[in-house]
Amino acid sequence: MTTKKTTTEKPTPRPTKKPTAPINVCVECQLRDGSDSMFVGRLVSRDVTTIVLVDAAFIAYTGRRHLFFAGTPDSLLEAEPYADGQTIELPAEMARITSWPHPLFRVPR
Repeated sequence: MTTKKTTTEKPTPRPTKKPTAPINVCVECQLRDGSDSMFVGRLVSRDVTTIVLVDAAFIAYTGRRHLFFAGTPDSLLEAEPYADGQTIELPAEMARITSWPHPLFRVPR
């Protein structure tokens, strides 16, 4: 009785998808001191530990949340932009990333 030889096929590697350009996002994350923080900026890179943004702003207070995400924030919004071109690194663990189709905050509010 002859037996067939089995060959082990190697899985086809998945193509890596490289972003064409940074995209605007809103990142909600918990910082090491336990406080919840929100940032809006351009997503430059992301891995399992770190999210890197450029042209970002720290959002101290959103006012009405639904208006903030609709792009029509109320007068209570507090946004504190970082310097143009400055990169910030945020912890990726338990971070929530939402697309941000609105203009970035480049002046304090």
